[in-house]
Amino acid sequence: MTEDVFKQKLQHISQLTVSERWDLLREADPMYLTREVFDVLVNQLEDQDDHVRFFALHQLIDRFPKQLTTPSDALVDRMIGLLKDESHPVVDRVPWALSIMGEKGFMRLLERSDTNEVRLKRMIVWAIGKNANLHLAPERSINFLLECLGHADEETRYLAMSALVEISPLKNYSPYGLKSYDFTPVYHQLKPVAEYFVSKDDHNTEFAERYLRLINMALKNA
Repeated sequence: MTEDVFKQKLQHISQLTVSERWDLLREADPMYLTREVFDVLVNQLEDQDDHVRFFALHQLIDRFPKQLTTPSDALVDRMIGLLKDESHPVVDRVPWALSIMGEKGFMRLLERSDTNEVRLKRMIVWAIGKNANLHLAPERSINFLLECLGHADEETRYLAMSALVEISPLKNYSPYGLKSYDFTPVYHQLKPVAEYFVSKDDHNTEFAERYLRLINMALKNA
């Protein structure tokens, strides 16, 4: 496959079958993966087809991580906007991309955390808990998540609780955690929230029970 054929197929990616799309980048000569191709993929993040958006995001992460480490402001904002995407696979990849974007991506995520848009607030809470750059602003991140424990929106409160558990030593296997931070005061604020969700007896109860057991154990050993 020549470079011209490759670029032509990439420009019309929606016309290819799913397997043809994935084979296109997999089999492409590394020399074809230029800045022009990067820009095409970035533009495809706004495609109407959610399969194309997922394809573009995955390829940016997989084939262009170096370029993602120096993102433009517009690309960072576009990535944060994808947290509201209707496609779960797309949303699931966004924290990964924002982590690769380093300090610029993470600090912009924190800046956008003051949004009054409930859905975006929820997803920013979720994404902060999965970001590999928490160490850049631990106090600010934790304070934001603690504030969200008292948010009027119940789902935001639940996601904030989950994020705080995930980044704490309660989850020893978490790659995003803040191991050196003193979470004891955080556990005291988490406990009543976990107790509330346990009492709800709904789809969140099972995880809330696990969190509460871990919190009680940590407080007992503090």
